[in-house]
Amino acid sequence: MIKNIYKALSLVLVLMLAFLCIPNMAMAEEVSANRSDVLVTSYSLSNDKIIPGKRFTLTFTIRNYSVNVPAEGVKILVVNPDGVAPVYGTISEAYVGNIAPNQSVDVAFNYDSWSSINTDTINFQVMLTTSTAQDQFILTAPVGTDAPFSVNTVTIPEEAGTDTPANIQTSFSIVGSDSVSNIEISVEGEGIETISNNIGLLAAGKSKNLTIPVEFTKAGSYEVTVYISYTDTEGATQKVALQTGTIKVTQGAVTPGKTHTSTMNETESDSEKGVSRMLVVGLSGIAIVLVIGVIVLLFYKKKK
Repeated sequence: MIKNIYKALSLVLVLMLAFLCIPNMAMAEEVSANRSDVLVTSYSLSNDKIIPGKRFTLTFTIRNYSVNVPAEGVKILVVNPDGVAPVYGTISEAYVGNIAPNQSVDVAFNYDSWSSINTDTINFQVMLTTSTAQDQFILTAPVGTDAPFSVNTVTIPEEAGTDTPANIQTSFSIVGSDSVSNIEISVEGEGIETISNNIGLLAAGKSKNLTIPVEFTKAGSYEVTVYISYTDTEGATQKVALQTGTIKVTQGAVTPGKTHTSTMNETESDSEKGVSRMLVVGLSGIAIVLVIGVIVLLFYKKKK
C-alpha cells in the first residue's frame, strides 16, 4: 500500500516537472528563432601556416545559424600580434553588413610577416560584433618555415648621406642537416640600383654575418628591402624578404645613428614589461604601507 502511494506521488512529481519545463522550452525556442546567431565557424591560412618573411592571407568564415532572422551590422576586427602586420594600405577590420539566415560569408585579410618570428604559434585576438551581440576569442595560428635558414638579425640605418653609405647588416644561420647552395643577399628599392652579394654554398649549422654598403647620389627618402635567395632541394630558386626599412638621405655626410633592426629577440616582451611594471608598483605599495605603519606606531607611542 505504502509502495503504491510512493509510486503515485513520484509519477505526479515527474508530470508536474514536465509541465513546468514545457513552457520554458517553448520560450527558449521562440527566443532562438527570433534572433540571429552569428559565429566564426572556421579559418584558413593561404600557406596552411605562417612562414616567417612571407606574405599570407588569413580567411574567416562567418555563419548566421538563425533559420529566419538576418544578422545585421556584422563586423570583424583582428588585433594583430607582434610579428605580423596588414599589407600596406589595408587594415585588419572589415564591415560585413548583413548576413541572411543560414548563410555564410568569407572575410579575408592580407598580412606581411617578419622573418624574425621565432615561435611555433602566434595568437590573433578576434572580435566579432553584430547590432545585438559581441563575441571575442583567441585564434592560435601555426608558424613554420620552408626556408633552410634562421635569421639572427637584419639592421637597416634610418639615416645616410650622399657622402655616407648606409651599411646594411645581416646575420643568419643554416638549419637542418643539408647544405644550402646559391645563397645571395640583395638590397632592392625604388630609386636605387639593386645590390647583390653572392655567398654561394653554406654548410649545415654554419652562420654568416654580412655588411652591404648602399650608396645614394641624391637626397630624399628611400624604402629598401633586404632579400635572401637560395636554391631549394628541388632545384628551384626561392626568394624571401628579410626586412624593410626607410632610409632618409641628406646631402653630404652624416653621423651613423638610429637603425631599423629585426632580431630573434627584438624587444622586451609585453609580459616582461608587465612584470616589471607590476614589480615597481608592488614595491611602491609595500613602501607606502610601511611608512603609514611607522607613522601610526609613532602616533600611538606619543599618545601613551
